[in-house]
Amino acid sequence: MKEETFDTPIRTYTKQELSQLYAPGLSEKAAGKRLCQWMKLCKPLWQELLQTGYNPMQRILTPMQVKLIFKYLGEP
Repeated sequence: MKEETFDTPIRTYTKQELSQLYAPGLSEKAAGKRLCQWMKLCKPLWQELLQTGYNPMQRILTPMQVKLIFKYLGEP
């Protein structure tokens, strides 16, 4: 099985920081809302995030959570 490779570094991100990478033309608030909506709409992503201990109120995303987001939503 081939290991996934990403150009965007997989590291700890704040939700705002990551959301701005996905939607640089939007305000921080709008970009954050959009990313959260995408995460919830992608049921497999949402389930895997919850398994990592993800809480919708958290502001920091772990490298594992970021890797899952990249896996399901693609890289920003």
